[in-house]
Amino acid sequence: ELLTPGPLRDALDGSYSLQDDLVLTDDYALVVNRMPIHLAGRSHGAVVTLRDRTELAALLRELDGERGLTDSLRAQQHEFANRMHTVAGLLELGETQEAMRFLTEVQGTAAQFDNTLRTHIAAPQIVGLILGKAAEANEQGVQLTISPDTWLSEAPDRLQLLTTVLGNLVDNAMDALRGRTAPRVIEVRVVEDDGLLEITVSDNGPGVPPELVPRIFLDGYSTKATTGGRVHGLGLALVHRSVTRFGGSVSVSSGDGGTGAVVTVKIPKGPAPVGDRPLLPGATR
Repeated sequence: ELLTPGPLRDALDGSYSLQDDLVLTDDYALVVNRMPIHLAGRSHGAVVTLRDRTELAALLRELDGERGLTDSLRAQQHEFANRMHTVAGLLELGETQEAMRFLTEVQGTAAQFDNTLRTHIAAPQIVGLILGKAAEANEQGVQLTISPDTWLSEAPDRLQLLTTVLGNLVDNAMDALRGRTAPRVIEVRVVEDDGLLEITVSDNGPGVPPELVPRIFLDGYSTKATTGGRVHGLGLALVHRSVTRFGGSVSVSSGDGGTGAVVTVKIPKGPAPVGDRPLLPGATR
């Protein structure tokens, strides 16, 4: 009676058994087990254990964030090395004009994206995040673009939450595009007005079947295979829980022509709830 509907309440009221399921509350990440007890064919209740994994989960999320940053830096370094090898090869062949043309094209493309980004987004933290994600996407053969109506001020409200949400959504979009044929495109749209932050990330991947939409924000739900014993599926659950705690909303729809996925997050601006603190601080993925 004290709990809102969800996995934790279901475990306690006997709706179903749980075994090492990770459940998020407003303040904790709990590993929940529920084992029914039967003696002589009769039910004698159940044993429920709740193990606090909040700090460990937070450390894992921070590690994921550092890995994401490392991957972005590695992608940029790899891209730079490829360009230098191309220039070196052209110079060795004596094709100085072709080398100059290649450098001009590279400089123009990179400068154009950077200028477009800085024209629409003034917050350095978000510019850095998107530049890193763009380099990582480029390495995977994915084109990351910015919507023409994107606008974000230099110091927007909920900057940390915005970083978490945007990083998660772009990562999920790149995961959805893995193994798909070209062209593979992700579009990012961030619009700030007087009372609202709206983030939209769309891709031209397989999309989300309508019957799965209610489930994708559940704790631990994921279409990705478990790797290294780690649980996937917390990213969107963290996004949904963090956004709704600030009175926001998350919705999923299909793209133009019924293909791809469009995830839209709306976060109202204004004072943070009294006594509120970020769930699993440092989470970025």
